[in-house]
Amino acid sequence: MSVRVLLLTTLALLLITSTLKAQDRIFSHETDGVQVQLFLPEGVEVYRGLLLHVANYRMNPSNRWTELARELQFGHVVMQMDMRRNQRPRILAQALRVSLPVLAEKSGHPELQRIPLAGLGHSAGGMALNVLAQTPERMLTTTIDCSWVGNSEQFPQLKNTPMLFTLGAIPDGFNMIPAIEERYDPARRKGFLYGLGFEWDKAHTFGNAGTLFAQWIKSVAAERLPEAVNRDEEVKLKDIAEEDGWLGDRETWESHLPTVAPWREYEGDKSKAVWLPDRATAYIWRAYQVRDSPVHLTASSDDGKARLGRFRPRREFQMMTDLGQDVSLGVSIEQDEVKLQKVQYFVGDKRIAEVTEAPYTFTWPSPPQGAHSVFALYTTEDGKQGTTNPGLIVIRKPVKVEVME
Repeated sequence: MSVRVLLLTTLALLLITSTLKAQDRIFSHETDGVQVQLFLPEGVEVYRGLLLHVANYRMNPSNRWTELARELQFGHVVMQMDMRRNQRPRILAQALRVSLPVLAEKSGHPELQRIPLAGLGHSAGGMALNVLAQTPERMLTTTIDCSWVGNSEQFPQLKNTPMLFTLGAIPDGFNMIPAIEERYDPARRKGFLYGLGFEWDKAHTFGNAGTLFAQWIKSVAAERLPEAVNRDEEVKLKDIAEEDGWLGDRETWESHLPTVAPWREYEGDKSKAVWLPDRATAYIWRAYQVRDSPVHLTASSDDGKARLGRFRPRREFQMMTDLGQDVSLGVSIEQDEVKLQKVQYFVGDKRIAEVTEAPYTFTWPSPPQGAHSVFALYTTEDGKQGTTNPGLIVIRKPVKVEVME
């Protein structure tokens, strides 16, 4: 074999090996009638945590949660079982305990047995709280939509664990709104780190909760996770003090600019306010809470293949486009009498643009990979301010997925 052929062959093998290493992977394990699937994004030497869905969700290797996992260097665990069975939280918790060591061995990532978990859920998916409460030392946070607010008397061990609960404001057959007075308020009076989102004009649907979930999880991870995770050691989560967070005023949450402030600067009754982990989450919560905004956020990808669509309270408000695409941000004015002076665009609490001339559009050049919560803060000609409801703009990194045995 000539030197040239040998070099070309070696290069080809290196390219093939590189391609194989660049694949996302999905592993599975089944125990006691519970199927446990694990998604691992490529290119991570040591995973820092796991997103966890215990019910009401099917594995999707290309959506907001897998891209959020990639952004955070997390894995994503999805569990499924016959929902007619009794004692589901106990069965799910046991299945997780049994499956993680098996999946850790299959994947070659022993840290999966020790790293923190962040629960996500809608409706019955709220059992993620019950499952994670059994290992409070590993519970990073939970974000739960349209399920019962956690009972602080049932979970006293979770007082210092940030938890977010979102509900639809339209009463439904599940009768969960009374849990605000019966469970949320007592927990806040005790100093529990409970966040609360109340989505107007929706009932028992997921709606726009994902936009708030994504920012909450990123903020809590930034506050609680150590800078480096050792694959062979337990991860010690950092506590967040109540007074280090922000507060949202429930008395103003139907306005076009709900009041938010750092805990120490908040002028109202702190025990009645919504607790939020940081300014970025507070800004997204403020936009999430707005009711009947006269200005809506718009967005589209440079290639025209992705569009945020029209804001509807009952629907998810998100778009997904590939990494490398520019994103055009804009606003639509829903009331003729509203005249704008300027529009500022935010990703979390970071202002990325201020536009003072119609049509108030801005090209966001090649946003980074991840799940980004975005809103527009507008100022009218008479100097009044308000925000649009936030949208989730997911920048996807196209990677092949390998389903492992």
